[in-house]
Amino acid sequence: MGERCPICGATSIYFDPARGEYYCPVCGYVYGYEEVPAHHDQIQAKHDIENVRFKWTGTGDDTKNYTLSEIRRIAANLHLPKYIIKEAERIYSRVYNADLHRKKGIAAEALAPAVLMAACGIHDVYLDMQRVYYFAKASPLAIMRAYIHVHTFSRSKTLMHNTIEGEG
Repeated sequence: MGERCPICGATSIYFDPARGEYYCPVCGYVYGYEEVPAHHDQIQAKHDIENVRFKWTGTGDDTKNYTLSEIRRIAANLHLPKYIIKEAERIYSRVYNADLHRKKGIAAEALAPAVLMAACGIHDVYLDMQRVYYFAKASPLAIMRAYIHVHTFSRSKTLMHNTIEGEG
């Protein structure tokens, strides 16, 4: 298209026919949408379920990198500030190192929006949940389930020590 991505400066723009999105393949920023016929929703739901199963068979680094890219993609689409992205990445790093995602069976697609929600909560930044659900690749129920685990974990003394005392 000849445009540059306003987020990362990449010059390629891809189209995902299942989601009807034009997006940057580097950072995931969504440029625009096209109307997608109803039958694509069923195809996308099946595709998402297959992806979740596939992600668990990959290596830990693959899952970590994928989740971090999902955090950045969703944050870019929601136009969240960089400090929220950094906070979400920090929370995710703690969740990943504690192996919470595996212990609780949380898919990367649900974990990414959940840590963004937690980061916004820590910094009192408003999030429109309908927009979060729109850009996420997981169901609202899966996201809320992941958020409950992340929120409970993030309120533990281990994580809050760095959040409150380290920044204050």
